[in-house]
Amino acid sequence: MHYIGVAQSGTPASLDTGNLIDGLNQAMSFVALSFYIAGGMVLMMWIIRVRTNLAALGVSGLKFNDVDAAGAFMIPVYNLFKPFQAMQETWQASGWDANSEANVFSNKSCRAINFWWLTWIGMNICGVAVGIAAAQLKVPGHQLPVIMAFFQANCIYQVVAISAAAAAINVIAQITLRVEHKHAHLQPIPSVSE
Repeated sequence: MHYIGVAQSGTPASLDTGNLIDGLNQAMSFVALSFYIAGGMVLMMWIIRVRTNLAALGVSGLKFNDVDAAGAFMIPVYNLFKPFQAMQETWQASGWDANSEANVFSNKSCRAINFWWLTWIGMNICGVAVGIAAAQLKVPGHQLPVIMAFFQANCIYQVVAISAAAAAINVIAQITLRVEHKHAHLQPIPSVSE
């Protein structure tokens, strides 16, 4: 923020200061991208695992197979709605009455999935805004408002990304608990022999 203060005062900043800020920004972007990719891989592996566990518990007739449910994140346009549908289906299948005709969208706990999906889409929209602002920084003679817009967009993106991650963790925890509950009810009770 010191760099912005210097720029606002009209005092030219040194090339070393600008290079340092650019280097730090690139390093932070690399770390954020690494966490984004790693988190996405973990989420996709979890989706495959939980759906495999559901199949082992006798759930059948799911619209999405394991790989389609996880891979839907990777296909452009398809990734705007199919992962949400697959997660809704996973939620419904993880419930005790998974084979009933209950409407999953009326289930109060599905609000967690709705919130996760809204934050996921919001994070991606903010990511595009940050990319556009970053591209404007590459134009020679960029002005302070462009720099400020980039920093503001990046801050908003980080807040939304953290919210999306927290929402994903919440969904994972809730579905995992539902699967464990389903498993516990399907396990035969061992008899105590004397």
